[in-house]
Amino acid sequence: MPSQNSKREENFRIILEQTSEGVITTDVDGKITFANKAAATILGYADPGALIGMPMVDRYPHLENRELLIQELKSKGQIPDHETTLKKKDGALVEVLGHVAVKNDDNGNFTGSIGLFSDITERKRIEEELRLQSEVTSHLSEGIYLIRASDVA
Repeated sequence: MPSQNSKREENFRIILEQTSEGVITTDVDGKITFANKAAATILGYADPGALIGMPMVDRYPHLENRELLIQELKSKGQIPDHETTLKKKDGALVEVLGHVAVKNDDNGNFTGSIGLFSDITERKRIEEELRLQSEVTSHLSEGIYLIRASDVA
C-alpha cells in the first residue's frame, strides 16, 4: 500500500508533467538541476534531461538583465511576474513571464532557485501590432481635410 508521501510525490510529479508552465530549479552555482517537459519545449529541447547540468546563464541573451535579476532575487527572496527574454536551443529568443524564488536549506542558506515561466512571445507580438495600429490610427486624422463643394468649383 502506497504511503501518504509517495502519493503526494506522485501528485506533484503529475502536476509538473502536465502543466504548461516551464519549471526549472538551479543549484547554488546556477546550474539546472531539474526541468519539466514544458520548460524543455519552451526552450526548444525535446528532452528535459538535456537541460540538466547546463548553466542557466547560457539561456540569458542579455547578461546585464540576469545580473539585475539575481540582485533583486537575493534581496527580496522572490521576483513575481517579471518579463524577460531567454535563448532557445537554436539561438532564437523567447519572451517569457516568470516567477523566481530562492531555495534555502533548513538553516536559511541559499541553495539555488526555482523558476516558473510561460512563453509570452505571441502575446508580445500581438501587443506590438496593436500598438502600431493605434499609432497609425491616431495619425490618420492628420491627413484628412474638409473640403466644401464651393472650394472645388
